Amino acid sequence: MLGGCKSSPNLPIGKDVIVQFDRRALGAGAPLPVSPTTMGINGAETAIRGKLIAVSHSWIEIRVSTVQTGGTSIKSYWIPKEKILLIQTDTFQAQ
Repeated sequence: MLGGCKSSPNLPIGKDVIVQFDRRALGAGAPLPVSPTTMGINGAETAIRGKLIAVSHSWIEIRVSTVQTGGTSIKSYWIPKEKILLIQTDTFQAQ
């Protein structure tokens, strides 16, 4: 979890992550119960999925690649840390 932290734990640079935005930053700070890992509220996206590229003291960079006809669209997003609720990663462990 990253929200409100001045220092960051060892974040998984180069790994696929889901960044959940602070709901207040999106205007969705309503008093209704909302899962911290939901991808949307009332049709509005509350998270972004991509590769964690870089981390600074105040920002993270997420890169989103989308395969399209004729190539791949690559978008980069710089997100201020104070607007992040949490960063989720998935790990598979074989038995």
